[in-house]
Order: sequence, then structure tokens, then C-alpha cells
Amino acid sequence: MQSKKLKGSFKSKSKHIKEQLLQGKLRLADQLIYTIKPIKGAKTIKMFESQDVKEVNLRNISNAKLPKNMALLVSGIYLLHGIATSLDIDDVKTTKFDSIENVVH
Repeated sequence: MQSKKLKGSFKSKSKHIKEQLLQGKLRLADQLIYTIKPIKGAKTIKMFESQDVKEVNLRNISNAKLPKNMALLVSGIYLLHGIATSLDIDDVKTTKFDSIENVVH
């Protein structure tokens, strides 16, 4: 019964991932992936770019790539807003972020 539930839950996953999950060779785990990007009046913001490097309090993904042997299943997206005192990296890292509806302009 359990394997039928798993099979139904992962219809959109590749065959390789499905098989290894069912065999117990892979496991599901929650992991937060984050990035902080300045908007600077741009109309389009690329959240993960190939020139980005992993840096504490700024982003935990390098080169817009997941770590080796990791697949991503998005279960939610949080979009937060903050106003840095300047575009200096240290100021950006210490910016207080909040949900968009709680930010006073």
C-alpha cells in the first residue's frame, strides 16, 4: 500500500528518482534555498545566476546549480522585502527582511 502512495505522489519525477526513492536509496529532506538580490529599478530579476557564488547570509547556491546528487521539488516560495542602508554587501547582509505586506514605504 505504501509504495502505491509513493508512486502516485511522484508521477512527474524522472523514472530514476522514483525508482531510487521506492528502493530506499534516496530520501526526501526539507532544505531552504535562499538568495538576496538588489532590485535597483530593474524590471526582471534573475534570482540565481551563473556568476553568483555561495556566501553566508547572501545565498546558499553557487553558479545557479544545485549540489551534486540533489534534486529539487519546490513546495513553496517566500518573497520578502527589505531596504538596505546601502548596496554595500555588509549592509545588504544585515538588512531586516519582512513579508511584502508588512513593509512600510
